[in-house]
Order: sequence, then structure tokens, then C-alpha cells
Amino acid sequence: MSSSTINIVIKLIAVLLAIFLWFNVITQKKYEHHFDLPVTEIDLPGKFGVMTSLPESLSVVVEAEGKKLLRDDWQKAGLRIKAGRLKRGLNNLEINTESVVLVRGEEIEIKEISGLASLEIRLDQIDSVLKPVASRLAIVTADGYTVVLGQGTVDPIQTMVTGPAALLLQIDSIFTEQKIIDEVDGSMELMLALEVPFGMSFTTAHDSARVGMVVEPIKTRRLENVTVTMVDPKTMRAISARSYRKCVIDPAQVTLELAGPASLIYSLKKGQIRVTAEIPFEKFDGYVEPNVILPDGITLISISPDSLRVVAN
Repeated sequence: MSSSTINIVIKLIAVLLAIFLWFNVITQKKYEHHFDLPVTEIDLPGKFGVMTSLPESLSVVVEAEGKKLLRDDWQKAGLRIKAGRLKRGLNNLEINTESVVLVRGEEIEIKEISGLASLEIRLDQIDSVLKPVASRLAIVTADGYTVVLGQGTVDPIQTMVTGPAALLLQIDSIFTEQKIIDEVDGSMELMLALEVPFGMSFTTAHDSARVGMVVEPIKTRRLENVTVTMVDPKTMRAISARSYRKCVIDPAQVTLELAGPASLIYSLKKGQIRVTAEIPFEKFDGYVEPNVILPDGITLISISPDSLRVVAN
């Protein structure tokens, strides 16, 4: 190696060493810096919970060595509000460096809190109640597929919710996180996080639920000779030709073209379908449209004929 190359290497090492020493010095020096930090925890007296909403974040000025300020773990950990001396009912907590601390504040000092001088906090007795778990999974099926209604699953179906008694009365269900999935062409099952209402005021016995949905290909089926029942439009009760001015409908049977999930359409029986014709007492001669009542998940493609003649005997 030539002497000129050696000199260049030595100079480069010297520059890198100088940069390292400079960085080490400035990161060990203390600095004050402004941050907006999330409120992630609250200390409360035993058996009480918060009924009022808390601020999502607070504006603080902290002092620490530069190298500690560069780390983001303490920032993500956020702030803790110390409310352990509050009582049941409405309280006014002064916001200062004694009532607000860093969750992970090793060798980092809060010098100032700005923007909020005090905070109203209402406390209530803690209670626990079982609440149903409801899914917010939504899927868009691929062409030619459909969701089988009534066969979706949620596990657990209930979870124990703990929080302020008065707020528990306002909760009907605990919902999963919302998730939308496109182009689904088969049954699926996945874990979804539970959304805890009212933020830190509540806890749930479960943090997630297993949600399943049954997706099947759409199939069609033709049903012939399905009997039409005459009904009174006022009561929707079946009537007979003998008791209803001796009128009849023609034809008395229809053909249906139906569609639905494979498991439902193939197991469908005529007894699960009701085709009716509403016959007003005054109208005993003319035409009426048949009404088709189908099980959930089955849809009508066509009916033949689509009108029926009412004939007086």
C-alpha cells in the first residue's frame, strides 16, 4: 500500500472518530423538548372506574440527555394520570407534574404541561356484567358465491365486561374490530380484536373473538306443482272455495325457479315454501299476482305463471 493511500485511510479514520466523539458529546448533553404524548394509563382508587372521557394526549416539555430523547419507546408508552385520591362522583383534578407522569420515564423529567390546567373526572362503582359479542366482519363474495345466512359463528358469544356500573347499562354488545374482505369464494374463519368501549374505563375478559362465515356457490333449482293458497288480505288466513263465495284460482299450482347456497337449495322442500293469492271478498272474478314466501337465504328468480285468474263457481 502506498504512503498516500495510508495517509488517506488515517485521515478518514480520524474524521470518523471525530464524528463519533462529537455525537457522543451532544447525545449526553441535556436538552428540553416539546412532545404531544398519548394518555395510556390512569391510576384510580380501588373499585372505581372513570365515567368521563379522558384526553387522548397532553402537551408536555421534557428534559433529558439527547440520546434518551432520541429513543421512541418512552414516547409510545405515554403518560399516566395519577388519580388514586379521587372519590366517587365528580372530581376536579389539577393537571401538573405531580398528577401526570411518564409511564416509562427513567431519567426523563417532565418540566411543564401546557394546554390543560385541570380535568373533570367522574368516578362510579365498578361492576361486571356478561355482554354478547357481535361481529363486524363484512365480506364481499366472488361472483357465483353467497353467504349462508344463520350459519356464521362467533366464539365466545359472550364476554364479561368490567367498568363503571352506570356506563355498563349503556352497552348492548361488545363489537369486534371492523374488517372487510373482498372476493371471498369459500368459508373462512379468523380472529378479530374486541373493541373496548369508553377507552380505559372498561376491560373485557377476552381481547379477541374467533369469527366464522360460511360461503357456498350459488345454485339454482326448479320446483314444479307448488300449490297456491287463497288468503283473506285482511287476516292473511287461508280460505276455502266453499267458504269464500265458491271462487277458485286457475291455475292452482305454479312453477318456481329459485337460487341460493348449495346446501340450502338442495335440501329445500315444498313445505318450506308458501305461495299465496290474496282474494278480496268483493273481487271474485279477475286476475291476481301470487306472493311467494321463501326461507332466509333463498331468492326467487321467476314464477310461472306470474298472474292467476280468480273464477267464481
